[in-house]
Amino acid sequence: MVMKANFCFKIGEVICPIPTNYTFGNGELVLDDERRVALGEEFNATIINNFLIATQEINKDEFVVVNPCLVIYDGARLPQGSAASTFKNAREDEQQRLFPYADEKVRQQALADGFIATCCQKSVEIVRKPDSGFATLATCSHEAGSIVFTSTALLLPFPAQGTIELPGKKYLRPSCCVEFVRHSCQPNVQLEISGTTISAVATRAIEKEEQLTRNFLCTEWDIAHPFSCACKTTSCYGIIRGFRHLGSEQQAQLLPSVCAAIKERHSAVVPPTASLAGLQKSTVLTLTSDGKIATQQFVPPGTVLLQVDRFDIRPHRVVIDSLSIAHSCDANTVLLDGRLVSLRMLQPGDQLSLNLSTLQYELPAPFECKCGSPKCSNTVRGFRGLSDEEKKQLLPFTQQPVFLEALQNGCPWSSSNSLAVTRRHPTMGEITYAGDFIPKGTQVFDLRGVVLPFATKHTIFVGDDEHLFLTDQARCIAHSCEPNLRVVMDRSTKSGYCLSLRDIKLDEMLTYDYLTTEWELASSFRCICGTANCYGLIRGFRYLDARAQLRLWPHAARGVKSMFSRQRRGVLASLDDSLISIHETSGELRLMCDTTSGVKLFNVTDVQVIGDEVALDDIRVKHSCFANAVLLGRSVVLRRASLRGEAVTININHLCYTTTSFKCNCKGEHCVGEVSGFKGLTDEMKNAELICASPHVREAAVLDGFLVKSSSPLVEVKADVQMGQSTFAKSDIKKGTRFFRVNGLTLPFPTMHTILLSNRRHLLFGGGAQCLAHSCDPNTRVLTDNTARTIECIALRDIRKGEVISFNYLTTEWDMQYPFMCVCGSQKCYGWIGGFKHLGNDARQKLWNVTSTAIKSLVADTQSNPKGAWIQIASKRLMVCDEGTVHVATEMVAGTVVIEYSAVEVLDNFVYIDGVRLKHHCSPTAALIEKRVVLLRTVSAGDELNVNLNCLSYSLPEEIECKCCRFAQPHKVRGFKWLDEQDKEALIVFAQPDVRAAAIRDGFTSRSDSQLIGLRSCTAGLEVIAKTRVAAGTRLLATKGRSLPFPTPLTLQLGERRHLLPSGGAQFVSHSCDPNTCIRVDALNEAIEFETIRDIAVGEVVTANFVTTEWELHSPFQCKCNSSSCLHNIRGFKFLSSAQRSMLQRYITPAMRRLAGLTASVRLPPVLDVNQSRMLYAVSPVARKTVLLECTNIDIQPVQVAVGENGYIIQHKEEGNTVLVEGRFLALRSIEAGELLTVNMNYFVYDMKPLFPRAYSQHCLGFCHMEEDTKQQNLYLCEPPVRAQAMRDGWTVKSTSPLIEIRQNGDMGQTAYASTFIKKGVVLFDVSGFVVPFPTMYTICVGESRHLLFGEGAECIAHHCDPNVQVEVNEQKTRLRFVTLREISKGEMVTFNYCTTEWVMNSPFVCLCGSSYCAGTIRGFSSLCEADQQRLWPITSYVVKRLLARDGE
Repeated sequence: MVMKANFCFKIGEVICPIPTNYTFGNGELVLDDERRVALGEEFNATIINNFLIATQEINKDEFVVVNPCLVIYDGARLPQGSAASTFKNAREDEQQRLFPYADEKVRQQALADGFIATCCQKSVEIVRKPDSGFATLATCSHEAGSIVFTSTALLLPFPAQGTIELPGKKYLRPSCCVEFVRHSCQPNVQLEISGTTISAVATRAIEKEEQLTRNFLCTEWDIAHPFSCACKTTSCYGIIRGFRHLGSEQQAQLLPSVCAAIKERHSAVVPPTASLAGLQKSTVLTLTSDGKIATQQFVPPGTVLLQVDRFDIRPHRVVIDSLSIAHSCDANTVLLDGRLVSLRMLQPGDQLSLNLSTLQYELPAPFECKCGSPKCSNTVRGFRGLSDEEKKQLLPFTQQPVFLEALQNGCPWSSSNSLAVTRRHPTMGEITYAGDFIPKGTQVFDLRGVVLPFATKHTIFVGDDEHLFLTDQARCIAHSCEPNLRVVMDRSTKSGYCLSLRDIKLDEMLTYDYLTTEWELASSFRCICGTANCYGLIRGFRYLDARAQLRLWPHAARGVKSMFSRQRRGVLASLDDSLISIHETSGELRLMCDTTSGVKLFNVTDVQVIGDEVALDDIRVKHSCFANAVLLGRSVVLRRASLRGEAVTININHLCYTTTSFKCNCKGEHCVGEVSGFKGLTDEMKNAELICASPHVREAAVLDGFLVKSSSPLVEVKADVQMGQSTFAKSDIKKGTRFFRVNGLTLPFPTMHTILLSNRRHLLFGGGAQCLAHSCDPNTRVLTDNTARTIECIALRDIRKGEVISFNYLTTEWDMQYPFMCVCGSQKCYGWIGGFKHLGNDARQKLWNVTSTAIKSLVADTQSNPKGAWIQIASKRLMVCDEGTVHVATEMVAGTVVIEYSAVEVLDNFVYIDGVRLKHHCSPTAALIEKRVVLLRTVSAGDELNVNLNCLSYSLPEEIECKCCRFAQPHKVRGFKWLDEQDKEALIVFAQPDVRAAAIRDGFTSRSDSQLIGLRSCTAGLEVIAKTRVAAGTRLLATKGRSLPFPTPLTLQLGERRHLLPSGGAQFVSHSCDPNTCIRVDALNEAIEFETIRDIAVGEVVTANFVTTEWELHSPFQCKCNSSSCLHNIRGFKFLSSAQRSMLQRYITPAMRRLAGLTASVRLPPVLDVNQSRMLYAVSPVARKTVLLECTNIDIQPVQVAVGENGYIIQHKEEGNTVLVEGRFLALRSIEAGELLTVNMNYFVYDMKPLFPRAYSQHCLGFCHMEEDTKQQNLYLCEPPVRAQAMRDGWTVKSTSPLIEIRQNGDMGQTAYASTFIKKGVVLFDVSGFVVPFPTMYTICVGESRHLLFGEGAECIAHHCDPNVQVEVNEQKTRLRFVTLREISKGEMVTFNYCTTEWVMNSPFVCLCGSSYCAGTIRGFSSLCEADQQRLWPITSYVVKRLLARDGE
């Protein structure tokens, strides 16, 4: 079907990825996955780098349209006769309009073909330079600071050639005006970006005809293809590699001029400087109250904490820049290459320390150390004063002068291998030599150390921002371009080893090639190894040319290969090392294991024949007349089984119909000697090789008169006007005759000439069978054999001599690679032939009998429910016999769910489960429970799957005759109503809910398994009552049941995925939050017992607390037990608070104890994202009151909080933009896009000092340390534990009304009293506050999903069922007025009735007012009796009245 947008797309958004082998047909672009994209002159999308991108906003259900000129340059990919437009043939003005949106291949072809883009502004023009490149020239003069030109750019979600990065990982593809502005280190224009508009601003006066230049370093973080600058200015940067590769001084100089994306990246990767200002920007470090630097979160080893320019050693401490760090003999940080780095895992509150002995060899003024660590040396004299063992441990972490002086003085130097020794080289410094003869293949060193996020001279690249800092003699292994060692790294363990590449003699220098381990060296150098293959300047693997990279690829470390694959496109980067590799000397592609035919080796994008080699992107493969690989589409596939170590070869005759001839040296059995292309082969060879020939080679051969030979004596291949060549009957063929049995090559993808064997297995075959025609009314059926990899034809009817032999492609192909419009002319013609996948249900049903088994399996795969009816029928568990009845195919135990369904219908004596028909049986094998077909007993292979219709219908519309084996004679089935009492008792637990409810209404009463209890009717159906007085501790009822892997309203949980369906009356026990029994579970024996926990009177209802047995109830409900401990909303143990769980600890089952530890992780909403420092920020504007996050666990840190398993950071700020309300972070004000989330932690932390006695901050001390006025003003934003603790400490809320005073009132906390006599009708408070979308114990409802947090002392007005104050709710202004209902005496408590403002209370409570109108438990207006509702109606808020009216409807 033609593609429509499933939802709205903005400009630059990816609609979907597309395959490289898309085709064109019927005026549409045809994708691999059956979808088609409309083609048109006016477009809303384009294709760039194999992604379909929106070029304008696309609304939901709008067609996606692509202009063919954007993706087709000269029509080479178009089918013959296609009328689609191409870029090359478009008008000049149309080419200019389309060029900015064209695919990169089309753009490059156009430029190579002489196309020159024009600018939309007359102030500049684009010209072709003598070096075949392009440049942008000024057509007039411009003053400094003036805008030279302005252009728009295409927004992309990924980088492409010439794109400019934006913040947030978005990219702009600029117009040609910008694209062809060349680089200069002293440019004359600077780019300013606003949205998708790019302006070029003159940095100095520009003359007419002057070439415009810009500094690429201002917009490019990392240039994929570095180049040498030729600007020849005095401040030239030389090799232009990107901003990240500049020195710190150079970066600081350019930083004011760089784009926003560069600034964002720079601020993310540069550690804070060692200054107070730097500490304020850090989320990792903080300054303690006594001036020490401490961590405020967990810090892994190797983390860069501070950037250090200089240090000064003083007694007991070292001053780095302007910060002081104490000495410790067991220091937790070290100074490496101007960075302060953590040496081990640091806990929140740990104070930073440095070992001064790593900084100076001998201290001028030794001092007594008092660090108190077990490793303390007592007196600190410098490195020289350490013991030999301490020197070994600290030597790798010393400063370079200390390191050199230590070695000169004979410092012991640890090594992970006794075969190596370190000696001083006169020019290279400390170098490692072989201490003994080392045979080839010997592991010489274990490479271990500290992983750093930056490179040094002594690190080895592991992966993204991971560099292993070596701590033993391995750091002294020298470089050589022809080394004797190879480095192997394991990123998972952050370690590696050195392996000898050849025999190494005694005293030979040990070397490895730094280019194989370093993508980019921290310090480049000139190699002096003197070998024939010396690379000269050693800068890293990324700077090598393609041939050098190919040569070093076998020995390149995994980290280097990973970086290469991300920055280069081609075969080399995508090779599967476990399947194929580059030979280290010959450069050939070699197989790494014995491999079967049909295995795809790799994909290619560009293919060229060069002499006797085939260039596949960035590698080359030799020709062979007996090649083991073939190019099919854009995939290289093994043609035959091949052995480990065998070189990959391709037959050039498959790729070229004619080519420049050369002599073949393959010396194979089938070698043709002189290779000149497919045309030069004999007819016998052509027939053998045609299966592997490229489509254009096949087409050329047919046009040249070549005729395919048939392998069947009953069939011949002849020319066909419509099909090219087709199969015809050579003689009469009788119905049922089998013929044309052929095999071929199995592929993991389809082509034009394959047949589907199974999912992702397609048979490429020949022998003339590839010419079998299609017909919607065929005379042949094709049988596929997945195991034998063959196909065979069976005549569906008699076929006359000369008749075209055809089969229906729809019966063998699920999703055709090359769909077409059928022209068979049959009355049954299906028209568009795209595969079985695209047929409707009626068409599928018509073809089902002749459809291949592969298609039937794929039909089942399209079902969304993995246990759905159609999937199960196609599985090994169920089968359908010739009569159409469903049977089990293997033994299965009782309780097994065999089918999950969504729709059920009873017709005649069958039940239809999503269209699959099951028969009735009075003693069935299965039952329908909660949309599942569940086995009732253990079944054997061959048993019929059937159900009892009496459980599905209380009374059938028409009785049916049943002949099942339960009764000797045929009998009538009329529904549950007409069963005898014994059958009803047995089937009641399996009856559908509506059947069970109808039976109870009709007077059915279940039997109890205990003499102590009975059942009676109630409003909920049936309930269990005590028939006699039952003492506490009595085992009241014991029963067993059937275990199900899912919950129902009647089950009790035994464990994870184990739920007991009880009987014997236990299924009718009622719930109460104050129950008289508890449930004992025996999960092993699938049994339960009810034990009384207090005396039960005669006639009393037997109850249990359901939350003690259910983690998450199948059907939550509102409890109306009216007990003082009522939980009200009964959802399961999972939803209880810690306090509620602790109260029920005695009665919960073992299953609840196991599940109670489960926690949920925090999910970020679309409006939030996290930066590289893990700080949360808004990606789009957020309105005030929006709920941003919900979290069950908050990690409180000195000046920030971390939420969720990933530790997302929200920093403390007194004017925070969020507030925490009962586990939810809400926007306290409008938050702009890009703004960091902040919160005032004082609102939910009472006192920070006890939490962090050594690392608390003066800026965040907790609520108790706030100013009194601030406390009073912001109390309404505080969490309940903070309020409660403040009042326990004697703090008193102050009223803003002179008529009211707040006093302590026992267990009620603080309540409001009249400070003087108050008349009726007086307004005591007129307050506003903060609206939240959910109720809390301190809110008043001011609208639907709108609840007001308020203060000023009004929050202390207590509840009373006969109040003296009314609350008037102003919904529009979100304000509350507290108005007296009568006169109030001095000292009298001021009250209002909470039910007048709350429909349902968030925290119900027992009222102690003692009034004659007292309602007892206060749960909201909805729970009041009608009399109380009527009495309170005049003073009830309009919000509650509206909810009552809606509830009545």
